[in-house]
Amino acid sequence: MNVNSAARSNRNTRHVSFSHSSHAQLTSLFYFEREEKSRRDSAES
Repeated sequence: MNVNSAARSNRNTRHVSFSHSSHAQLTSLFYFEREEKSRRDSAES
């Protein structure tokens, strides 16, 4: 019983941390793209 619940909570924790890291990667990638675009725009003008 205890082993089952421990395994289940461990799986949930791993899933949450995975989702969070994926979201963080997407967010940082989005900001990086935006920074690059603004840098290019200012260089052209």
